[in-house]
Amino acid sequence: MAYEIIELIAGGKKYVGWTACTVKASGTEVARTARIIVTELGDADWNFPPFTEVELLASGSQLLKGYVQDYQPSYSADQHEVALTLVSDSIDYADNSVKSETGFFENKTVSEIAEELGKPFGLGIVVSPQAVSAAGEVIEWFQLRLGAATPWSEMMRLLPQRGLTMRGRADGKAEITKEGDEMHAGGLIEGWNIIAATGLMTSRELFAETSAVGQGDETEDEDYEPEGVAFDERVTRERYKQVVVEEAADQKLLQKRAEHEKARAAGFSAQATIVTPGFRDAGGTLWEPYRGIYVQSPKLKLWRNMIIQEVTFSQDPDGGTVSTLSLHAPGTGGGEASPEGEGDPFYFFRPGPGEKPAPRRNRGEE
Repeated sequence: MAYEIIELIAGGKKYVGWTACTVKASGTEVARTARIIVTELGDADWNFPPFTEVELLASGSQLLKGYVQDYQPSYSADQHEVALTLVSDSIDYADNSVKSETGFFENKTVSEIAEELGKPFGLGIVVSPQAVSAAGEVIEWFQLRLGAATPWSEMMRLLPQRGLTMRGRADGKAEITKEGDEMHAGGLIEGWNIIAATGLMTSRELFAETSAVGQGDETEDEDYEPEGVAFDERVTRERYKQVVVEEAADQKLLQKRAEHEKARAAGFSAQATIVTPGFRDAGGTLWEPYRGIYVQSPKLKLWRNMIIQEVTFSQDPDGGTVSTLSLHAPGTGGGEASPEGEGDPFYFFRPGPGEKPAPRRNRGEE
């Protein structure tokens, strides 16, 4: 179904008839956002001041639950419009400064820290099935940065080295998640359901050697202040990256962070942006960040599973009802790379039979 009926629910009433509507959902942002434009009809019921609680539906399916952030009226000689900016409830996780009695956590799991940071603001935290194990990892100690730090910024000090991130769900909750095995039904096929597409294969984030270093505690334990190192033999130039883990970290954790950075870089080195009709996959499910979808587009040199990084749902008289999907190769969210060469972002550019890639020179070699 290409066409969707967009409904805004506020104060127990349903409103329809919008001129244009755009909703953005990202796998790496803690809140969803929407922008709605309506030609105001002079009815007082169409006034939605900031902090008005709202729910946005697409043909009955929830797109966003949150509140009005901006109410922006405008007019000209022959037109009077109102633009609404909506945000999901979880935006408060990124906007508020941290509020903690001690500013310190000891022997708490990742999910427990996330929940305690959201509790002062009444925010619900959900852990996706694929993230349960990593989110249950116990942190020996974690010191908050008070002041300008937000719950979101503090959690992003803990999540990446465990291959995790946080995203905003349609129901307004913040979710700890990672790239999983869920796949959307059908596929994105050139000549069938791809309206427009752009591809990108880039070396910008690829490094031959990635190092993760940590900060130790006050002991002399040699297991602290170690280093994790991951090598990418596909990078034929001498390129080096170092990341700092902002917590007490042993060798195992730092090695995991280094491997995660390598996988993340590999994923983002193969990207695509695809516009497709409607808001749903072949099975009728709304497009969802961090789910996989098969892409077949010879013009983009893609015949592989890709991961949805971000989806923008749009409906307006000029563009119709479409979804714009930002995709990347598997691996960026901590998931396992796909088989049959898909772990290599440039596998369509791999050397042919009997050929060998150019050797990478080591540091110090002429």
